[in-house]
Amino acid sequence: MAVKIQDLFKADYPSELQSALDDLSEVIEEAAEKGYKIPSATALSETTRLLETMYEIAPQRFEVYPMPEGAVTVDATNERGHYLMVLVTNDGPVRCLTNFACGRSRMNFSSADDIPQEFLRESMLKIDVSNG
Repeated sequence: MAVKIQDLFKADYPSELQSALDDLSEVIEEAAEKGYKIPSATALSETTRLLETMYEIAPQRFEVYPMPEGAVTVDATNERGHYLMVLVTNDGPVRCLTNFACGRSRMNFSSADDIPQEFLRESMLKIDVSNG
């Protein structure tokens, strides 16, 4: 069953999450304009679920943008330069990169659904803008 891009985005989200989902809805056009590989419907759907989960943990604004190889990147940062960057690839695997005062890390998962909730929660709380 084909997934329509407009079916991936709901209109009743809080404004910060809706802004990130609006960015996600523009990823295909942005990728095409830049000559990037177009993200798959699977990557877009996984990114939508990931944004919802991240927002539930720590409501804030996320940056969403395409990568040349067709991945979709979700970037959560704070003013101290701490970040969680999640690359959702076209073919399923997800790469998480973090940078915190305690160091940097890279982790790979088979899908966005396989990212441990505790890892996301710990990472998001470290960069939560409202926590300074």
